[in-house]
Amino acid sequence: STLLAVFLDKTAPTTTIALSGTLGLNDWYTSDVQVKLTCSDNVGGSGCKDLRSCTTASSSCSPIPDDPPVTTKDITISDEGTTKVMFYSIDNAGKTENAQFRLVKIDKTSPSTGIALSGILGNNGWYRSDVKVSLTCSDAISGCKEVRYCTSSLTCMPVADSTPSATETISIKDEGTTYIRYNSVNNAGKIEAIKSQEIKIDKTAPSTIASA
Repeated sequence: STLLAVFLDKTAPTTTIALSGTLGLNDWYTSDVQVKLTCSDNVGGSGCKDLRSCTTASSSCSPIPDDPPVTTKDITISDEGTTKVMFYSIDNAGKTENAQFRLVKIDKTSPSTGIALSGILGNNGWYRSDVKVSLTCSDAISGCKEVRYCTSSLTCMPVADSTPSATETISIKDEGTTYIRYNSVNNAGKIEAIKSQEIKIDKTAPSTIASA
């Protein structure tokens, strides 16, 4: 008699994904991201044959086979912004996993804060009125979270507001020299280096004393 072995594999394989890098806020990474894809098949299954993947900055891409086929894959993502990683696996029985995707968000660049002053400017950088200071954060990748600032005659440390805002307006009224120190934080948690602005105000006219 002849024995005929019949092997059944009705279950598609699965692909797991693991990300490593410096994770900031709101699922944004502040460094390059290492992506590890691994195919696994069910117990008693036919085993993994091929893991296919692609990366794109747009809406979708078509995972393509490697030559030779692989069952694990390491990908480095360096581009700032949002990258979509699409992937699926195939086992030796030809069962194909439904395509999956993972969004990888990277922002390695600190935000930048612009400053604008308005008031009556006199001579030698002195203002002859109160000075309105407008601070505005800009960030092209993850977006601005907040502007931080403090004012002092010497030095101070910018502090966060209870209600974060990407713009701040300050009115400086004290005569003499005031220093504004400021920076911004983006949604990835990147913090700008502290900047400083000197503001000099003299609203009082001089007086002349006549001597006999």
